[in-house]
Amino acid sequence: MTEQNTLRPNHPNTVKLLDLATRIIPSTFFLYVVLLKLVELSAFFNSHQQQNEPASWKFLVEGLSRSSTVCFLALMTALFLFRLEPVEKAKRILPRVMAIVGTFSLALITLFPRANLSMTQSI
Repeated sequence: MTEQNTLRPNHPNTVKLLDLATRIIPSTFFLYVVLLKLVELSAFFNSHQQQNEPASWKFLVEGLSRSSTVCFLALMTALFLFRLEPVEKAKRILPRVMAIVGTFSLALITLFPRANLSMTQSI
């Protein structure tokens, strides 16, 4: 009987550690993607600055588009990492994996290469 009582207080700690691990691993991957997109955004602004061209509507729209992509990925990463406590725990690993895949499947669209569209096509 005393063995069962000593095991119960440790059980919630291991569940919390598993929950923390399932939050941190995907979040670090997408944080890495956010950092890559930030470097890409910085290179975009630097290349425009080195060309000494005046700011055009195309540059502003493309800069805002890239900035919003970075903000979207950063917000997804932060909200996934600092989410509220779950109402009920999944009993197996498959529901957890499917929840993570479903959460980040929309973010995968931002990893596709950008198409070079004309101004009328991009509107």
